[in-house]
Amino acid sequence: MSSLLQSTRNTRVLPTGTNQYVRSDFPEKLTDEEIRWLLDND
Repeated sequence: MSSLLQSTRNTRVLPTGTNQYVRSDFPEKLTDEEIRWLLDND
């Protein structure tokens, strides 16, 4: 099983046609790059 974010075990983009909706386990230690990706994708 892979995850969208390397610092989480199970992060997925929901199939809505955009990256706007994400479900995940607890994002305890996000990297700066992961935070930037989340901000850039609303």
